[in-house]
This record gives sequence, C-alpha cells and structure tokens, in this order.
Amino acid sequence: MLAPQRPPSPARKGGYMQRLSMFIASCLMCGFSVAAFAGDAEFQPKISSSGVIGWEMGQIVKGRYQNATYDHIWFGTNVASANLKTILTEHLSLQAGIEARIWFNTFPLERMVEYTAGSDRYASFDLKEAQGIYSFLSGETLKLEIALGIMPYRYNPTVTDLGEYLFRTGTYPAYIITRFDATSATVSGLRIGARYSRGAFGAKADLLVLSESEIRPFHDGTIAGIFGADIFNVMDIGGGVSFAHLIPVDNRSTTPQIPDASYEISPGDTGFYTFAGTKLMAHATIDPLFFMRGSKFGKLLGQGGKIYGEIAILGLKDYPKAIANPWGYDTLSQKFPKMFGITLPIPVLFDVLALEFEHYSCPYPNDYSQVFQKGWPVPLPGVMATGDYNMSTYRHDDWKWSLYAKKQLGRHFELVGQIGRDHQRWEAHIAHMRNYDFEDALIKPDEWAWHLKAQFKY
Repeated sequence: MLAPQRPPSPARKGGYMQRLSMFIASCLMCGFSVAAFAGDAEFQPKISSSGVIGWEMGQIVKGRYQNATYDHIWFGTNVASANLKTILTEHLSLQAGIEARIWFNTFPLERMVEYTAGSDRYASFDLKEAQGIYSFLSGETLKLEIALGIMPYRYNPTVTDLGEYLFRTGTYPAYIITRFDATSATVSGLRIGARYSRGAFGAKADLLVLSESEIRPFHDGTIAGIFGADIFNVMDIGGGVSFAHLIPVDNRSTTPQIPDASYEISPGDTGFYTFAGTKLMAHATIDPLFFMRGSKFGKLLGQGGKIYGEIAILGLKDYPKAIANPWGYDTLSQKFPKMFGITLPIPVLFDVLALEFEHYSCPYPNDYSQVFQKGWPVPLPGVMATGDYNMSTYRHDDWKWSLYAKKQLGRHFELVGQIGRDHQRWEAHIAHMRNYDFEDALIKPDEWAWHLKAQFKY
C-alpha cells in the first residue's frame, strides 16, 4: 500500500474531477446529516462538526530541482477543512471530512519549461474522510468495531514528521513520502479493530483490507495487520505487516512485463519487477517521566520527555539488477529506513517540541516518477534523462532530520512550525508535467527548508 500523502498535484485535481469530488463530498455530508434523523427512534442522534482554517508559509532555503541547486524559494498555502460526525445509533456513526487548498507552483520560475495552465494560483479540493463505523462492543474493557470507506489512519501518534512507514512508502521502488504537519495515511477499504484496556495495560489490533486509490497500480488489494500495546503508561510498542498489492486486479499493471523492468533468472529465463511486496514495521515509545504526568508540573511538560523510534523493511524479496535499475533491489539497506526522535520538555513555551532523525541508505533517488507517469516499478527519474543525473549525489542523502513545534494559544488558535531536511518535494500543477520533479527537494546535508502555519480550529 502506497503512502497516503498524495503526489504533490495529482491529475484528478483538474476542473472536472474537482467539481465531481466536491459534489460527492457535499452529497455525503448532507446525506449523513439527513440520515441522522432516520436512526433508531429510541436513540437521540448526535451531530458534531470541527474544522480548520489556516495559512501556511515557508521557504526552501536551499534545495535541488532537476539536478541543479537553488536557494530561498518561497511557498505559501491557504487551507480550510471541515469534518462532520454523526452518531446515528448506539452502535453506528458516520464521519466525513473535506479539505480545500489554494496553492502555487514552487519550482524555480527561471526553469519553466512549459506553461499551459494559464495561472500560478490553483485551488484544489479533496475528500479526506468518508467512513461508517459500527461498534459491536463498546465496554470499558473490550471494544470491537468495523469501519468501511475512506479513512485517515496512523499507528504511531508520537511521530510528527518522519516515520509511519507502512503506508507512506512504496515497495519496489522503496520510496518515502512526507508532508508538513500531516502524518496520517489516507486509506480506502475495510478496517476491523479491537481495543482492550484493563488497569495500566492496553492492547490494540487492526486488520485492514484496502484498495489502492493513491497511485498506480490502482485498485489492487492490500491486506495489512497492525498491533500495539501500552504497558503501565511507560512503554508503547507495536508492529505490523502489509502485503502490498497482494491481490492484483490486473496483473499486467502490478507486474508489467517490459524490458526496463526485466532481469535474468537463469540463461533463457527472464523475470520482471513487481509492485507487490511484503513490508514489515516495528515502533516503540518510552516515557521516562511517566511518574510525573499526573502532577501539576507534569501537565506543564505536555508531551515532552518521550523517546521513540520506528524501523521498517520495505519489501522482503530481493531482485537483481535490471535495465532501468543498475542497483537492483538486492540488499537490505536499500529497503530499511529507521527513525528515532525525542519530544523535548520545554514547559510553557511549547505544547509539542519534537526532534527527529531518519537514516535510510538507499543508493537510488527517492523518486517515484516512473511509478506515477508510466506505472513501472523502477527507480530511475523520469523527468530528466538518466545520464543528466550525478548519481554520486545520492551517497550523501542517507540522513534526514526535522524539528517540529506546536503551540496552542487560547481555545481556537494554534501555531505550528518546522525546520529540517525531510522528504519534501517541489509542488507543481499537473499541467506542467515537464516542470515536475518527483524526487526529494532536500538531498545534501546543507539543504533544508522551514514551514510556519497559523490556524484557527473549531
């Protein structure tokens, strides 16, 4: 299953699909409201709403765009989201969420290759959530529920930028996607979840049967299992497995038999790369200050003082070199990201202050252009000719880092900021396909960016 963070500007953000998505989302939200009054006559339906109106600005202080270095590239985005939750009966609830953005191209204007959209200012609309949740059990000790639809999903609530690898990565190629202040995955399908809590021990488990709706090959079925345990409020541990593209709807798309993705098994016997693969994940959070959380001083610390980390293997099976992959997929280091972080205890000044690091020694670019454009499971960049890239550049991109901060002022106003070198990409409208760059904007150690967001929440 691919990362939930969509490509910077998907094709379906065009006019027709945008209007269609808006119509569907409006019908869903109106339908949820109307349906609330048709629930169990003995149960009083409840409707609640929430949302965010925010302005984000920032700058790529230094970064790479199509194998050239640029500095002080400004970006700004206006965001508004709305969420509606309707509790129809004691066991059934419906949830929907929409997000609208006004955004601009971020690539350096002096590198403009083609310009057909007529504007640098774009409005996009997305359906972030539309799910029904049915609870079989809702006791204090054991809870069991089934959810169906489009749902935001995250298994490690401590992370602020890096991590959450199981659903924010590819398999072959094993690329990673991150997005500022958005670590949840957006997945589509069925979730069966169980929660157990007794005293100072808690456990949770989710079985997910998903349909790929983010990037090629679309509609393939993925089966994933997530589990976790909270032990005496001191340690939160968990793990999971994802059988990505396990059930292909068209094997020609999941395993395209093209020369670029072919390799020799034995003389006269040819194999082909596939998007299907098994991903493993494990994470842990330790709270050394757990004994202070209930005190007045502990409340001032907020979430500070926690140490956490996550590791993943993005594809268990090895593959040799191919025409469009001179590195192959044959070593663990190419598929083994790991991150660790700490929430810093800074009383009063911040509600959350987290420093995170990631090490991922993948030799090829963190690029998914061939996946997005052609549906090929190969890693070579597609915007420029392969020979135009200095491949030695990617020997210096093993480490990523970010410093994330959040502060709430009053009931409704919030400030969020981040500096660092993560997997941010240049944003461009799909009409500027030749201006697209699908690989990281921040590669070398001296390349970094900052973000600042002010938002009202209700």
